[in-house]
Amino acid sequence: MTRGKSITWTENILRQQADDAFCFRQNPGTYRSKSEFFLDEDGLMYKRSSKGNHQLVVPATLTRKVVRQNHDPVYGARYIAHLDIKKTYDLIAVRYWLSGVRKTIGSNVKNCSRCQRTPNIED
Repeated sequence: MTRGKSITWTENILRQQADDAFCFRQNPGTYRSKSEFFLDEDGLMYKRSSKGNHQLVVPATLTRKVVRQNHDPVYGARYIAHLDIKKTYDLIAVRYWLSGVRKTIGSNVKNCSRCQRTPNIED
């Protein structure tokens, strides 16, 4: 990264996928292949879904960031922020595949000070 130039989310995912042990072991195919994991035209790895809603594979180094982005308030969108564990998982699972995500979500929600002050946070 050059000084003063920030990298995009896509560039960050690509870099992290290249260094991630799980991603390295998958030997992904192309989109047209029948492989469970495949690379798109940008080189991003996805987990294939039978329903066509393929999930971007998030490397372990970015798991917490994705969980926080989908649980904590973003841009004043309080109406979708601070969801319980199941709802946070459901929101993430639409777009992303993350190893160990349920455990990370549970830890994040249980350690979220706002969630602990709010009654009826369901597991």
